[in-house]
Amino acid sequence: MALGWVVKDHATGRFNLGQELAALGYSAIARNPLEKVAEAELRLLAERLNQVVYLSVRAGLDIVCIGRYESKSQIQIGRGDPGLRGPFGMTQSCLGMMAYMSTNEVYEIIETNLSRYHRVEGFDETGFRRSVKEAIQNGYGTFDNITLDRTTSGIGIAILDPYGQPLAAIGTTFLTGWLTEDQRQNCILETQKTARKIEGLLFKL
Repeated sequence: MALGWVVKDHATGRFNLGQELAALGYSAIARNPLEKVAEAELRLLAERLNQVVYLSVRAGLDIVCIGRYESKSQIQIGRGDPGLRGPFGMTQSCLGMMAYMSTNEVYEIIETNLSRYHRVEGFDETGFRRSVKEAIQNGYGTFDNITLDRTTSGIGIAILDPYGQPLAAIGTTFLTGWLTEDQRQNCILETQKTARKIEGLLFKL
């Protein structure tokens, strides 16, 4: 505590990360080579979609946002910022990565994290499991009205390594019903194209 790495919440008695340790984390994010390579493409994608775009990576049983890219739209849907961490599985980006993971691993993670999911107000387990199944079938992640205020939808596309394993994911959120089906499909296609471009830049494909 003397170093400022952890702080105590006197109201709850719990310990949280302090500003010094958080600063180290943000510094690591800023130096992440994936984010540096992907940034320009993701900023272009945000403008093409006219939506907020996120870059996230898996950290064990968690998902960590390492980049947020906004369009010039006056309406910005989504509350994630770099450094935000949560249980793996709860975002469209997680679903995008799950689409390329082994089914056994996906369901092992879900069972391990299920109690954490249920701590999120409004979590719909039936809708969530349906979205996981669709992600595995389709090769990309989508969700509609399964968490939080039930007014947002999302799309998640994995960025793959040369062996086809998920390295990270691009996610975007929008108001449910905001996009026509054609616009939704274009959103998926544009995000997939961007993921492939980033893979090419990372691995010189």
